Amino acid sequence: MRRWTCTSVFLIIFFCKPISSFAQEKNIEILKKNEKWISNNYKVLDSLFEVALNQNDTLQIYSYAEFLIKKAKKENEPAHCVKAHHLLSTTHRLFNRYKKSLIHIEKAINCLKKTETYQKKDRIYLNKGAIHQNLGEYELALDSYLKGLTLIDDNKDKNANVIRISFYSNIATLKSLLGDPEGAIEVHNKNVELIKKEKNKTFKEIQRVKTLAGMALAYIELENYDKALEYCHEIINNNISSDIDVVRTEAYIGLGKIYSLAGYYDKALYYLKKAQESFNQNMKTIAP
Repeated sequence: MRRWTCTSVFLIIFFCKPISSFAQEKNIEILKKNEKWISNNYKVLDSLFEVALNQNDTLQIYSYAEFLIKKAKKENEPAHCVKAHHLLSTTHRLFNRYKKSLIHIEKAINCLKKTETYQKKDRIYLNKGAIHQNLGEYELALDSYLKGLTLIDDNKDKNANVIRISFYSNIATLKSLLGDPEGAIEVHNKNVELIKKEKNKTFKEIQRVKTLAGMALAYIELENYDKALEYCHEIINNNISSDIDVVRTEAYIGLGKIYSLAGYYDKALYYLKKAQESFNQNMKTIAP
């Protein structure tokens, strides 16, 4: 049976509870005092950070990342430097601070050049591509995604398929934004095959429905409305979980757009009303 010290239990409580704005400096002090414990339990602390990230607890993320940057510089450990700047970049991106996010991801890449031990290099370029995409720098985004794809290691990364699906999903979206719907469909089709192999059921469901939505959009752009209708109806008839029911709303909007472009305005209005109803239902579901 694993034994937990008072320090370890305290840190788990500390990292799992919400942190108010005035507490950030205090948190860093606590981290410093427990530096030896943290050094020996990096994986535990890393998993606790993931909890903070999922909860969008930015103060907790900042405290951890800033501490890790100082620790990395002190110990001349570039792998920790990569991780810390990546975390800061992710945090800024979550709050639409894309230029600051880009600064930190570039710093992460500079640190990456100094280490061979950092195993998740592909994630750095997935993040970098997303930043460029949000900034409207589509060609730079595509370059980052293509670079990241070459860094996926199927032999060492148990989540390699998940990461590859994420890359292809973003690349397909970019193809549509760049006015290349045929290219988007080609990439979506590659993703369909990868999604079939995925064992994570929740991720698989989300990505399958998102891919259907992307295919529908691409066929609308090609004015192949019959095919677009097929994908929109497949989304609507799918047993979608509440987590991704927003995609159903997008499908209704897609149907409204298709019928509007085809001149069937009554049907267009019907599906746009359905989209509004679906959107209102989503708001009720996520309301506190």
